[in-house]
Amino acid sequence: MNSANPDKSTILFLPDIGCSSEMWMNVANHYKEQYNCVLIDFAGFANTPAINDYYTKQYVEEIESYVKQQNWSNLILFGHNFGGFIACQLAANKKINIRKIITTDFFPNQRLVHEQKYKPNKIPEIIQQLKEIYCYAPLKDFIAFQRKIIHTIYTNDKMLAEKILSWQLASDRKTIINVLINQLTTDLYPYLKNNEIPWLNFNVGRTFEKKAEIHTLERYINSKNISQITTHHSKTFFFIDNENWFIKKTKKFINN
Repeated sequence: MNSANPDKSTILFLPDIGCSSEMWMNVANHYKEQYNCVLIDFAGFANTPAINDYYTKQYVEEIESYVKQQNWSNLILFGHNFGGFIACQLAANKKINIRKIITTDFFPNQRLVHEQKYKPNKIPEIIQQLKEIYCYAPLKDFIAFQRKIIHTIYTNDKMLAEKILSWQLASDRKTIINVLINQLTTDLYPYLKNNEIPWLNFNVGRTFEKKAEIHTLERYINSKNISQITTHHSKTFFFIDNENWFIKKTKKFINN
């Protein structure tokens, strides 16, 4: 986003599934005077050329390689949902030096979120339904599905919703489904039990039933060095919809 300055620390911004790193632009603008702000785009999302397999593994390895090439240390990571999923694995690998992590709408085990609404044996059925939507659904049905999800979960802002939809439509559907399945079948809680990095996670209480929210937070009890903030006033893109509040909270965490 800006020219690297060796006297500045670096912040990496990691987007969600099917989204452009542009989603973090407003937040990065608040930090660019003090930090080298680097917006990361994942292969296969929002017009970025796709790769064939080992998606998450390749994303993690490429980021590690790039950080080492640039000789960056003392990093700060921002990650939204899937971006948090990647940030967690970067932290667990311990191949790069990370000072702090900020995640939004991040679940270390996405399967458990679905099991709060559905029976555990429904997960294979959910995966099959997702495959039918992403792999086989006609474009008009795919657009309708995405538009409903975006307006229900992401934001109330109509212009932002259409921008998110454009990113999804410009993404490789094979990549999206494979990454979704990877999230649904991966448990990152064991990594968090030994986490040594100061970490702030933002939850969206309004998106889920109160019971589901409580259960989600309870699962972090055995995780080390992780603080939680829950917002009940916004949907998952609250770092845009409620930008000033988010910046105030994140700056306080980074500067402490």
